[in-house]
Amino acid sequence: MEQENGDSKSKMEDYEVIEQIGKGSFGASFLVLHKTENKKYVLKKIRLSTQPEKLKRTAHSAMDSIAKLHHPYIVQYKDAWLDKGSCICIVTHYYEGGDISDMIRKARGAYFPEQVF
Repeated sequence: MEQENGDSKSKMEDYEVIEQIGKGSFGASFLVLHKTENKKYVLKKIRLSTQPEKLKRTAHSAMDSIAKLHHPYIVQYKDAWLDKGSCICIVTHYYEGGDISDMIRKARGAYFPEQVF
């Protein structure tokens, strides 16, 4: 995970926010468009100011660990950075069909083949 300083442009400038797609107690998730790749991603912004000191200290190592995960059933990591010292930004791949919980909810109790995943 990279830390941005005040002299360089923010990595946020590489993305255009399309819409907010989620919100929780730690922060919010946004559907974004990478301007040069012309590809959609999910950007999660986690506010550090509201987090306990222990989480702040472990945030960098946690993001490094997430970056190393490669598994077909885990959303693929793209990038992460500390934005202006106040938010951790995590970019992951976006899947048009939603996540597994969305698929289960839409199925309304009907079974569907495992290959769908």
